[in-house]
Amino acid sequence: MFTLSYSAAYDPFHTIFRFTAILLNSAEGSQDFGVLQISDFYLCFPWLLADVSAPRSVQGFQKKRNAILRVYKPNSYDLTPAASTLFERMEPIQLAAFSAMLSKQFLVRESARKGVLKLVPNMLSSRLRDEVDKYTNKNKELIEFLAIDLPKVPLAGKDGLKHRTGLKEHRYDNV
Repeated sequence: MFTLSYSAAYDPFHTIFRFTAILLNSAEGSQDFGVLQISDFYLCFPWLLADVSAPRSVQGFQKKRNAILRVYKPNSYDLTPAASTLFERMEPIQLAAFSAMLSKQFLVRESARKGVLKLVPNMLSSRLRDEVDKYTNKNKELIEFLAIDLPKVPLAGKDGLKHRTGLKEHRYDNV
């Protein structure tokens, strides 16, 4: 049986929208690309935050995560594969969104070369900015958590985001 369905996780235009929402709410409007990929993943699938082990180094991390989990429940019709498989399938879409944002000059090119995505807010249209603001207000706690709290955890290493989420290989990280 063949079914056709839409998932925002596999839409490069929606990925640009989500990246913009996260970056606009991040410290200095920037995030490391690896962290942004993980933040974007949890923006699409917030109920999977339950699998993230909370670091003690970030105060209030577990409390905020648990509050989000009470609000964002999985849909009964949303059958998803393992989180690592979903993340792997999203990566080419995220790379396409990154490339499009760079070509449209939404990002600072020098920072992007170093793996840090820094938004150029004045390059965004007012309509896009308004829609992102509406989306952010509707999902305020989740976006703040993903834009501010999650990036406080280092990406690499034994206790980094890659290890805590299980979404990326961390054993060979150079730390």
